[in-house]
Amino acid sequence: MAHPLALEEWGASDERYFDAVTRMDVPQWSAGRVVLLGDAASCISLFGEGSSSAIVGAKTLADAIAAYPDDHTAAFAVYERSHRKHVHSLQRGAGIASRLLVPKTQSGITIRNAVLNALPFRNTRQARIRGDKRRTFPNAILSPGDR
Repeated sequence: MAHPLALEEWGASDERYFDAVTRMDVPQWSAGRVVLLGDAASCISLFGEGSSSAIVGAKTLADAIAAYPDDHTAAFAVYERSHRKHVHSLQRGAGIASRLLVPKTQSGITIRNAVLNALPFRNTRQARIRGDKRRTFPNAILSPGDR
């Protein structure tokens, strides 16, 4: 249960912001006859490489099982070794992207919003709601004062 003072502060505030990007490093992707695949094994980023990587991982796993049809332990090891190489650089970039897109400070939010609002595209739905033609970024990442 939340502390009453925390609830009081939350209710009194006009600016409520919290977000997190978390990725767990799993030391081994298999145990026995169970193997992790897709985001469960190698979550990548906030930009959609996860679907493509999951397809590549599924193909890599299928190839490994075909190469070692009678030895799932060897197949899983080959899959993991190969696919970890594929996702390693993508995961490094994801850490940087998450720190930029989900900042921890108000100044970080302000800088992020200014940069994203300067990009050469318009969120026409948000502009129609506001009745203006300003460049905006999707509501999900605007701080409360920007809405």
